[in-house]
Amino acid sequence: MKNVLLLLCAAILSCNSTPTIKINNVECGFSNGTHHADVHYTNPDTGTKKYYDLDIEVKECYVIKIIFPKGGWLDESHIHKGKLDERGHTSITDDKGRVWVIDITD
Repeated sequence: MKNVLLLLCAAILSCNSTPTIKINNVECGFSNGTHHADVHYTNPDTGTKKYYDLDIEVKECYVIKIIFPKGGWLDESHIHKGKLDERGHTSITDDKGRVWVIDITD
C-alpha cells in the first residue's frame, strides 16, 4: 500500500498542468518595456506624411504607447494595439484614422 501511495504521489507531481509562460516575448522576440523605433506617420485625410525617430512601449508583443520627445504620447486610449512581428514591425491606426507604421531599431 505504501508503494502504491508513493507511485501515485510521484505521478501527480510529474504532471505539469501549469501553462507555459513565454519569457521575453519569445513569440515576437522583443521584451516588455521601452524600445527605440522608426515611426512613419500618414494622415489619409490630408495626405500628410512624416517620419519620426521615437521611443515606443511594448507589452506582450503589442505596441501600447508611442512616446514623443517633448513629453506627449499616444497610448491605448488613442491607438489600437499593434502586434509586432518577429522583425519588430507593425502598423497602428489611431482614433483619428491616422496610420503609424513602426519598426523597432534596437
